[in-house]
Amino acid sequence: MPNTIKIVKIKSNEAGKEINMLVVGNEVFDWGIDDKSLIQTKKMIDQRPDMRESISMSIINHFVECFSEFLGRETTLPEIVSAINKGEI
Repeated sequence: MPNTIKIVKIKSNEAGKEINMLVVGNEVFDWGIDDKSLIQTKKMIDQRPDMRESISMSIINHFVECFSEFLGRETTLPEIVSAINKGEI
């Protein structure tokens, strides 16, 4: 039986705001980009706009790799998006 997957808003004391989290079954997939790295990435893109797509793809690929590891099986971004839309993975 597939696990349910949903996006839930969670109050983060560390971030000082509400953040979106992926929840699979009863487990929270705790993945994100820390603020310092996000600021550095934005500066890099501001200096080299031609790198935007490459940097974005790098972040997406890292997310998919980590989510695959979390699930214990290989997955793809389209599979993840489809699962979120259907509510199960």
